[in-house]
Amino acid sequence: MILKTNPEPDYVLSRLSNLSAEQEEKVEELINEIRPEIRVYVAIMKPSNVKSQYPYLVIPNDYAVAHFPDKNQFVTLQRPGKNKKWHPKFYIRKDRAAHMFVGHWSDFVHDNHVREGDICIFQPMKNAGTKFTMTVHLIRKSKVDMLDENRNCPGGVSSSRGRMSKKVNDHKTVSSSDGRPTAKVTLKTRVKEEPPHQGPLESDDSGQPSKYPYILSGRAHLNGEQKKKVKEIVRSIQSRVPIYVAILNKSNVGINSPAS
Repeated sequence: MILKTNPEPDYVLSRLSNLSAEQEEKVEELINEIRPEIRVYVAIMKPSNVKSQYPYLVIPNDYAVAHFPDKNQFVTLQRPGKNKKWHPKFYIRKDRAAHMFVGHWSDFVHDNHVREGDICIFQPMKNAGTKFTMTVHLIRKSKVDMLDENRNCPGGVSSSRGRMSKKVNDHKTVSSSDGRPTAKVTLKTRVKEEPPHQGPLESDDSGQPSKYPYILSGRAHLNGEQKKKVKEIVRSIQSRVPIYVAILNKSNVGINSPAS
């Protein structure tokens, strides 16, 4: 493993998301083009973000604390080359366990024809006056799919980057949303975001780390039947890096979108 400090901003990826090789190439291409002064947030659109009656977008807590207002308020979203602006409500749950765009976020989705699978890159703007402003860059799923098709068809354009599963000794800046120094790490598999509360690596009955370890969410505990089932699934996946296992509670699945 090679570590090298890198002060330049990277990006934070939405939780439980993973970029394909084509998505990653498009994201890095855009970031190199815009050269943001502040680390950007990359979100892959899910049904809850674009399809529900009251769509909303969750912002990672660490990223929100570092770069967003510390109270509920309307914020400004803008698109490059467009005059129109959108004003969703930035909502912080009372226990501060969730930060999200609600309300007029649906207007942004509708007006910009945002679809499931599209990628939104949120760039906080400096010197935007008293209002918190973000420029939103869109990478359409259709463009990523087209890139993938071109590579897979005979005579298509090949990529020196290769598929994600074939990347070996590839350098990638892995950054944390809590302001800690970034590091350049040589990895076989890319790691985009660290879970907010990591438990210890699980081990087998011998006391040694298991062949296919996993990380259990903080303060969570598996009973015997759960542990058996998790180990079966983890072994079947055969991941080269620890897999994050979370036990969902009411705060994970019972959030109702508040009105604007």
